[in-house]
Amino acid sequence: GGANTLTITGTLTDNTGSSTNIGANNDTTDTASVGLLSNAGAVTVGTGATLTIDTAGSDPNSGTIALKGSTLDLKAATALTGKGTVNLTKGVIAGIGSGVTLTSSNTIEGSGAIENLGITNNGIMSAIQAGTLSILPTAAGLKNNGALEVGSGATMKIGTSAGGALTNFAGDTLTGGTYNVSGTLEFGASGTTIANNAANITLNGTGVISDFGGNNILAGFNNNTSTGVFKLASAAVLTTSAGNFTNAGLFTVSAGTTFTIGGSSFNFTQTGGSATIDGTLTSTTLGTLALNGGSLDGVGTLGYNVVDSSILTPGDSATVTGKLTVADTYAQSSSGTLDIEINGATAGTNYDVLRVAKAATLGGILDITLGSGFTPTIGETFTILTAGSLSDTFADVNGLAINSSEHFTITYNGHSVVLTVVSGALPALSPTLTQLARHTPGLGGRFGLDAYSSQHAQTPSVTPALGISLGGPASFQHPGTGLRGFRPMDESGAIPVLTSSAAGPTSNNGSLGFDPAPAAALSSLSQTNHMRFECGVDLKALLNTRPKRLLRALWAAPDSPEALAIGYMSYNGSH
Repeated sequence: GGANTLTITGTLTDNTGSSTNIGANNDTTDTASVGLLSNAGAVTVGTGATLTIDTAGSDPNSGTIALKGSTLDLKAATALTGKGTVNLTKGVIAGIGSGVTLTSSNTIEGSGAIENLGITNNGIMSAIQAGTLSILPTAAGLKNNGALEVGSGATMKIGTSAGGALTNFAGDTLTGGTYNVSGTLEFGASGTTIANNAANITLNGTGVISDFGGNNILAGFNNNTSTGVFKLASAAVLTTSAGNFTNAGLFTVSAGTTFTIGGSSFNFTQTGGSATIDGTLTSTTLGTLALNGGSLDGVGTLGYNVVDSSILTPGDSATVTGKLTVADTYAQSSSGTLDIEINGATAGTNYDVLRVAKAATLGGILDITLGSGFTPTIGETFTILTAGSLSDTFADVNGLAINSSEHFTITYNGHSVVLTVVSGALPALSPTLTQLARHTPGLGGRFGLDAYSSQHAQTPSVTPALGISLGGPASFQHPGTGLRGFRPMDESGAIPVLTSSAAGPTSNNGSLGFDPAPAAALSSLSQTNHMRFECGVDLKALLNTRPKRLLRALWAAPDSPEALAIGYMSYNGSH
């Protein structure tokens, strides 16, 4: 009925199942002062009442502390440890005096204020009530090692319009911590921009991160770094204005969401990490999505010209099937891989489909994976790619073998790629020994049944000086032209191993640009008992080459910029 006071110089321990109620019976002037607080039960501070922690140290909280229009005052450095909850209903946590700090592993949630403290958040700070949770730290700022969460209809404000209160943000980069925003998260002076994300950001629904001028901080977002995690969820929409976007981290556009790149340039480049696109990734003006590193999967829409130079997977992962749509063109480079999972007979549901609205140009690798427990029947077909038009073929196809009694064949139609199940095991290429080599610049070579099945083995060493893959029959591909190389086949009882000559071509060059003197040393082909030797010539490249350039190419060393990938070789010997 009056101004009641409780003072404990030591520790107030509230055990599991017990409760402490300060300001009961609407006694708005009640105060309790404790040295330390150890709470596993329920501590309630009623309207107008105050609980003060006087002593520096650890205050374990595995229960609930409820501030109902009341105040928790801290007079010294305080560490709220444990996984308990501090619930604010227009409540206040305040530092009394100067230099007071709060380190929290608790969940501090609700509306009200946390003020006059240097704050380190190792738990969760959450605005979950209609209204505002204001975090007003001292010059020491707020360091977020845990999560800042803002519920729908709620607002969390960090600092003032002067900016600088959130120490995770410096320059135009947000580093560390998690930010899960369904309402409004506000920090930074007017004009603040998060261009580089090295934190974990999720936008849900109408959630927005803004500065104190009301501007969307993420409008200038153009780089998700290797440590960055960014996700649009729950019908969220974000349009940027900073131009070309780069992803090297984890980037997710969930179903029903849209991420649009705007400004003066519109490309999306992935250099590493992964992107999952189940919604729509697009741009205000058509650009190029360059998948240069990492992987991209999903069942959404890519509103781009897509260039696949890494790993593209329809479906939400290599083991979850679905249909991925490319709204414009698709080009697969020699280093690109298209992953297809087959778990059943329904396109886009049980097996992966890549749908390309316009032209598709194939190359690189097709990896086919059959789901465990599923065996297709002979005669079944699987249309794994559709396009407005289709050109070229995959350079390598892995996974055509099903079992000992059936395998896939692959058919390239004018607008689709179809796998058909036929009887019999996947046939071998030769009744004796066939070695098939493939060389990708920068990656080394392989030989084995590479272009027709998933059997791979490492080739012996590569000799860059000759511009070709050596140590087995070679695949010729000139890096300057990007022309697809041919695959010579040499059936013999031994693998010819070639070594390079450091001296290179001399004034005594032969007709193909090689010095005839060290030819025997350069090649052991002459020492091999050949059963049959086959090689192909890129006729398309040959027919499109001017005569003078062709002559220069034939005279040049194979690693010269003048050389063309038209396919030629020479060796001296008795064969």
